[in-house]
Amino acid sequence: MSLISRLTPSQRASLQREYDQIRMRDLDEADRRRAWVKEQCPQLFAIRSQIASISSAAARDRILNKHTEGPDYSERIDELVERQQMYLDNLNVPPDFLDPVYECQRCRDTGFLPDGQPCSCYISKAVRLIYGSMNNRNLDPDASFSSFSLDWYSEEPGPDGQSPRIKAQTVLKQAKAFAADICSGHGDKNLLLYGNPGTGKTFLTNCIVSELLQHNVNVIYFSAVDLFEALSYTSRLKSGAGRMDDVTFVTDCDLLVIDDLGTEISNAFTRSVLFDVLNTRLNLRKATLISTNIAPSGLRTLYTERISSRIMGNYQVRQLTGEDIRLLKLQKARNADAAHTDGIST
Repeated sequence: MSLISRLTPSQRASLQREYDQIRMRDLDEADRRRAWVKEQCPQLFAIRSQIASISSAAARDRILNKHTEGPDYSERIDELVERQQMYLDNLNVPPDFLDPVYECQRCRDTGFLPDGQPCSCYISKAVRLIYGSMNNRNLDPDASFSSFSLDWYSEEPGPDGQSPRIKAQTVLKQAKAFAADICSGHGDKNLLLYGNPGTGKTFLTNCIVSELLQHNVNVIYFSAVDLFEALSYTSRLKSGAGRMDDVTFVTDCDLLVIDDLGTEISNAFTRSVLFDVLNTRLNLRKATLISTNIAPSGLRTLYTERISSRIMGNYQVRQLTGEDIRLLKLQKARNADAAHTDGIST
């Protein structure tokens, strides 16, 4: 399924309304500029009118006199354009000050390119709708630090002498501190949670996100597969440039969450994109949270030294251990059903 096809009808309508509002702002800004220039230098409008009139006459003559030479308008137009630029320079405004106003020149604030393809600005807005935690991610309704139960973690010491419960208790404390730092404006902290499947990484990630959303922090939550799909789609829009055109949806948010890193198909593109995203966010001092089943040594093998060094050198790396909590919950439910059935039979 392509990224754009994931938009619901209501999301498409929301994007259309957003672009309608942008175009209204464009028109208002263009009107404001014209009114200001008309007050400051009314001669400019007379010149622009002459340029438009002469250009129309030139176009008409080219059509009507296909096989004969018509008047040469270029010298007169050049003279008027030079005078126009002089007035604009005197007003200390750019040459395109009176041109139509657009936030995005590529699509002219329609969201779509002339060939019908969605513009990169449309992709960026669509990604925010699809993957923005506040709007669309179905967070576990029970996800909160207070509901993160340590009871699922064994108290028996592991091979390193620490029990899964002690480790989970430590990681929970550090996760709370991580969220508090971001809420207080210290958004340059980064966290990597790793461990076997079912040890609580995603649930704890949800707890962090839920805490941040209560403080109106801008969070974008991706699975690794969805992240690279979105960035691959954006990259294809910039034909011939060899780079992604607009990735502000992953570089500008207060917290970027990449869940299940390592489940995507690893290739030269994903490794290059991952490095660019992580490195850009480090340079911008933006927080990133990664969860993965892969141990740090495995990250070095899968993603190369320069990526693993960025993570190991700039992230708090924390491990959750223990049994698969999903299986433990399933077994507990089965035992409860069995006990209930036995009670009825007696």
